This record gives sequence, structure tokens and C-alpha cells, in this order.
Amino acid sequence: MSVVRIQTWITGDANCARRRARSASPYLEKGAGIRFNLGVRDFEARFGGIQRLYGRAGMERLRDYLRANAPPHWRWTTIEGVGLGHTDTPMATIPPGIRFIHDKSVWEMSPEVGDSIAFGRIADPERAVDAFYSALSARVAAPTTPSLKWMLASTRVLIQRNDAAADRSIRRVLDAYPEDLEAYGMASDLALRRADTTAARRAMTDALRMLGRLDFHDVYERDRKRKLIERTLTALSGR
Repeated sequence: MSVVRIQTWITGDANCARRRARSASPYLEKGAGIRFNLGVRDFEARFGGIQRLYGRAGMERLRDYLRANAPPHWRWTTIEGVGLGHTDTPMATIPPGIRFIHDKSVWEMSPEVGDSIAFGRIADPERAVDAFYSALSARVAAPTTPSLKWMLASTRVLIQRNDAAADRSIRRVLDAYPEDLEAYGMASDLALRRADTTAARRAMTDALRMLGRLDFHDVYERDRKRKLIERTLTALSGR
């Protein structure tokens, strides 16, 4: 993901900004997405008490240039900055630019699709998750893999439906996110459903081993999780 911030300072001087946009293109076409934060529409300069507005014409020319020439995976915005001076613009434009870049409408699936996956209303939730991230990768022109959140969501649904599909899905989660302890618990529960206590113990033993490699901000969290896993292993030993 590449972020480009462009400001035009002199009335009518969009050529410099266009050159910057063009110079970025070869790098961005190699697979990186782009978010444009176009700075401010107005830049107010004060010289000896005389106020003059700069930049509007340049910004409008740059806006027109992007509308006509920007690749489809480029996403850009203009941040209003009427009355701002040179030192005011960074604080006024950078924070909303960062928010624009990370907007959930770009990175997250719609609530309707998400609910359909989480509540099992889709026949193949795993395929639906993969389809969303495939489309996202194409849209931002960069490989984007499924998040832990949605991999777990589809796995929870499959556990209720199909043991074979659930087993495959759990392995996918552990391969992609081996530090996630919930997936080990899923593997153990699935093994118990098949009356395979050996596989259930192995899954929880792997979870305990992974726990020792993780860092926690909460100094008590590791101990709580360790006790839970050890209690589960003790219960499995009695079977």
C-alpha cells in the first residue's frame, strides 16, 4: 500500500502535481495500491497584511486530471482547508487523510455479507470469504489475504455443518495464524466429537506450547489461559 500526499501551492500550477502523480505510477503499477490525499483546496498566504488564496485552480486541474487518467484502483480525496496557512495544513490534512486511507468501506466486507457469513446464511462461507478478499486484492492492486476474524467466522459455521470441511478450515486458520489459540480449541472440540481423545489432547498440547511463545500486554492473561488449557488437558486425560 502506497500513500501519496500532494499539495499545489501556486495558482494554476497543477503541472508539478501531475508530474508527481505520473512519476508514482510505475511503482504503483507493480502491485501496490494507492491512496491520494490531495491536501487543501485553498492555501491562504499573508504578505504584509495582504491575503491571497493559492492552490484552488491547481487543485481543480489535478482533480480533473485524476478523474480522467487515474487507474481504477487509485482512490483519492480532497480535504477542504479554507483559511489555513502554511504551518496549519499538516495537522488539518494528515489525520483525515489517514482515516480516509483506513476507511472500513475499503477494507471490510459489507455488513450484509458479513452477517450472512457469520450466521450461516451462505452455503459455502469459506468460499464467500475468499471471494471477498480476491476482489479486494484486485481493487487495491495488492495481494490481500483473509483476516483472522473472517477465517474464524467461516470455520465456526462449518463446525456446525460438516466435519471434513471444518477440519480443513481449522488447518487453514492454524497455517495462516498459528498464534491464535481459539483454533486449537476448535480442533480439540472437533476431535472429541469424533471420540478421538488423542487428537484432542494433541491440539491442546500444541496450544499450550504456542502459549509459551506469545507476548501479552496483560501480565495475568497468560496465566489465565494456561490454567484453562491445563484444566482441559487434565479432563482429557481422564477419558
